[in-house]
Amino acid sequence: MRDQDFPRRRCIRLERSVYANPNAIFSVTICVKHRSPLFQEKAVTERYLASLRELATFKRVLIYSYCFMPDHLHLLLSPSQACDLVEFVRLFKGRTGRMAQEQGWRGAIWQRGFYDHALRREEDVRTVARYIVENPVREALVDDWRQYPFSGSFVWDDLS
Repeated sequence: MRDQDFPRRRCIRLERSVYANPNAIFSVTICVKHRSPLFQEKAVTERYLASLRELATFKRVLIYSYCFMPDHLHLLLSPSQACDLVEFVRLFKGRTGRMAQEQGWRGAIWQRGFYDHALRREEDVRTVARYIVENPVREALVDDWRQYPFSGSFVWDDLS
C-alpha cells in the first residue's frame, strides 16, 4: 500500500504556544490503551498518583484537580514556564509507561494522544475542578467524591 491510500490524520492540537501559556488552564483526559482497567489496583494507582505529584512539583505545573478512573485519568492543570502541556503529558506517559513495564506490563499502556480543552474566561476553575473530582460519584463508584482516594487537588485543600 502507498501513503496516499491512507487518509491523513487530522491535527487536533492547538498551536504549541497556546499549550505553553502558564496563564492558561486545560482540562485533559488520558486513556489507558484498550481502556484496560489499570487503575482498579490500589497499589498501581498510588504509584501513578505519586509520580504525577512528583512530576508536577518538579516542573511547577499546577494541578487544580485530578481523578484516576479505572481506565483513564482526568486532569485540570496549568502549564509552567518550565513545561508546556504537551511536554508534561509526554513526560508523565513516558515515566508511568516505564513503571508499568517494570511491573511486567507489555507494550504501551496509554492510548496515543490525549484529549484537551482550554478553559474559556467565563468557565469557573473551581466548578470544573469539582466536576472532575465528582466523576467517581457519577459512575456510582462512591457516594461522595471525598470517599474516593484517587481524586483531589494539588493546589487547593478544599474544593467545596
